[in-house]
Amino acid sequence: MTKILFLALLSGSLIWGLITIGVNPITAGPLQTLALLYILLISVPFWPIFYLEFIEFYKAMRDQRSEYMKTFYESQSETIVGLSASAIVLIFIYYESSPSYSWSAIDIAGLGFPLYAIAFLNFFKLSRLKTEKIKSNALSKLILMPLSCTGLIFAAWISIKNTNGKFLPYQSIWIQLSIFFNSFWFLITSAKILYFAKNGKIEIPEKMIAAIPDIGQKRLDIQKLKKEAESWNKD
Repeated sequence: MTKILFLALLSGSLIWGLITIGVNPITAGPLQTLALLYILLISVPFWPIFYLEFIEFYKAMRDQRSEYMKTFYESQSETIVGLSASAIVLIFIYYESSPSYSWSAIDIAGLGFPLYAIAFLNFFKLSRLKTEKIKSNALSKLILMPLSCTGLIFAAWISIKNTNGKFLPYQSIWIQLSIFFNSFWFLITSAKILYFAKNGKIEIPEKMIAAIPDIGQKRLDIQKLKKEAESWNKD
């Protein structure tokens, strides 16, 4: 069932994204190719990844993951619960409001803004972390911090266009959800990297990786990843 939902989210978000951006993969020109790359690399993958991360969080809270990862997800529980509560409150407000819902609102995407900021702070902490296993912080300073900052700037820019009425309702929803799912990935990934770095131990999410269907590409070798993680953990 997990693999079916993964494929449904992946294919659904891809089709929706192509319609939203108005890209024909067959006849795409230079600008449309960039838009297509945005859909394929920055938006679509994070829809099913959000679902898998939610499952991991739920399983960890029910003691169906290692104690090590349960501790990690517990450290993120306040943020996740806060996001869920905010979403419920927003839904209630719009449901009770007399004016009709404005599709140019940035409520969904707005939930993602602080997540990008938290991710940036996590990467900043990582850049200042010095341990026996971490000799250089170049990755965090040169790649991870700029990426999270770029995500926030892009989300703000696209949200401004949305509030100015540049998008139709179906476009607005897809764009806002994509921003939120992308920001959530940044949050969890940055927190995981920082958690692993501080504790000097990496744990491979075997069940999460196993839930990703083989879509014609070579599957990730879980055993190889485990060996590499164990090697790093022992160093």
